[in-house]
Amino acid sequence: MPTGGKATKVKIYQTNEDKESFGDLTKNLKEIVEFRALHEKVKEIVPLVRARRKEFGEVYPICALPVGKGYLLLAGMSPTQKTDYDLILNAINAFSRWVRKIRS
Repeated sequence: MPTGGKATKVKIYQTNEDKESFGDLTKNLKEIVEFRALHEKVKEIVPLVRARRKEFGEVYPICALPVGKGYLLLAGMSPTQKTDYDLILNAINAFSRWVRKIRS
């Protein structure tokens, strides 16, 4: 389920496991504007970038969901700056490399 309501500025982070899988996506950016990100109640989610919201707990502004034989990559953000778009593009590239690696 996505978070609802208004766009909210949040501090982003990755776990060590996230960084091992996708690289350090958050090293140049510490905050984003989260909007309708998925949260921890969604099963089988593959988080790339994480944040915390008081009303939802851990949320996943950039994540993937398995769908059929592939994945749906989601960016629950309200990008407003070049750095936001760079984060999304870097996440797409990192996720593509990860999928190739796990499927080979």
